[in-house]
Amino acid sequence: MLRVAVIGAGVAGLCAARHLASDPCTFEPHVFEKTQEIGGTWVYTEETGTDKYGESIHSSMYWDLKTNLPKEVMAFPDFPFDKSLPSFVEHQDVLKYLNDYCEKYDLKKFIRFNTSVDYVKPVHQDGQEKVLWDVGFRDVRKQSKELTIERYDAVLVCNGHFAIPKIPDLLGIDVFKGQIMHSHNYRHPQVFKDKSVVLLGAGQSGKDIALDICEHAKKVVLSHNKAQIICQLPSNMTEKSGIERLTEKEVVFTDGTSEPTDVLLLCTGYNYDFPFLTPECNVKVVDQHITPLYKPSDSHTVSNTCFHWNYFHCLPIPSV
Repeated sequence: MLRVAVIGAGVAGLCAARHLASDPCTFEPHVFEKTQEIGGTWVYTEETGTDKYGESIHSSMYWDLKTNLPKEVMAFPDFPFDKSLPSFVEHQDVLKYLNDYCEKYDLKKFIRFNTSVDYVKPVHQDGQEKVLWDVGFRDVRKQSKELTIERYDAVLVCNGHFAIPKIPDLLGIDVFKGQIMHSHNYRHPQVFKDKSVVLLGAGQSGKDIALDICEHAKKVVLSHNKAQIICQLPSNMTEKSGIERLTEKEVVFTDGTSEPTDVLLLCTGYNYDFPFLTPECNVKVVDQHITPLYKPSDSHTVSNTCFHWNYFHCLPIPSV
């Protein structure tokens, strides 16, 4: 029996647990979830910053979010969404889907809620080729930071990558007198009523949030270096090139123009973050790429491996 630690009970963690549990003679999954419920980034909360236990808020979900992929391609192959739903569903529908999935495969019995994994280290036993893993975890509800250490045959890292905001180093960011926030903390468009807002970044979130707040803001400027949006924009929304610098009250763009700005909303993406992995795990993030990665050819290679389940890749055994 191989004991497998799964870090996170979001989409990837639940999927990993389900497939591990489907072979109970081989695998014994232990899922660690820092919050009190399953769903990961799909769990909406009004909270930003830190929660009541002082832990960082994981979810970047905002109130009006709908999926930018049809449910037909988002679903697990053998577990479709409710057919009565439209193709592009609301975030509440995705969370219900994940809860239904969890209930269908009876996964909650494998999950330790309110439990943070703070330490993962490979253990090389003398005279044995197999690598084991020490996993240190704690109950976030307790003030004590003391860790409980348990040993596992494998670790699957399923902590997601939409929780740690990537903040660009903008010239003048320290002198700007307006509000600066990241899309990670965006929840409602009404807070921008009658304000002039510049959004930096035209990825899916940048474009979606820009359109979301147009109904309430006085003016919305979408700043980016991509191709211009070809569809018609709301009358109070314009596009500008990237940001050159900030002044006390204005955003200056690389095309030489500037805009008086009340709020600078950074839609600049997220950083990969694995603070619990010790240096011995030999995991690095270089130019927003996790290295080294490979796809396993045999499902049972999990017995000697620390996985990162994002994109269903995994991390190889650290060198001795």
